[in-house]
Amino acid sequence: MTQITIETKHKLINFYQLISDVKAKGRQSRAITKFRKLLTEKLAELQDDEKLLIAQYYEVDDEGNAKKDDEGNPISLEDVDTDSYTEDWDDLHDESVVIDLTEYQPYLPHLISSLLDWDQELSGANAVIYDELLDLLEEIGTEDAE
Repeated sequence: MTQITIETKHKLINFYQLISDVKAKGRQSRAITKFRKLLTEKLAELQDDEKLLIAQYYEVDDEGNAKKDDEGNPISLEDVDTDSYTEDWDDLHDESVVIDLTEYQPYLPHLISSLLDWDQELSGANAVIYDELLDLLEEIGTEDAE
């Protein structure tokens, strides 16, 4: 089974944002689109987990969002210590994410080449995110070649 492990869910969000900006044609575009779909599925799982966490501490509406008082503050559930909410939120986003790429394998070379061919100027945090994503993908490409 071919898979990548993304260190944190924060990085998952960053990778998704980066991939959403990549412009490509043909096979490369298809590879980007399919990879974005994999990331979107993991982001949907994260959003479900976030809503479950919110519901443990706050009153929620039909969509799972915290209800707000007149001042815009979330309404806490009775007898719940909301001080640990931020810590639990951070713990959730610090968890790693595993993405199975077994079915995606034929597109992997095109994804890597689309990132390498991408002519967008990157600097700072975006450059680091780009480098980390390529490192993960190239590591799989190297393992599969062996």
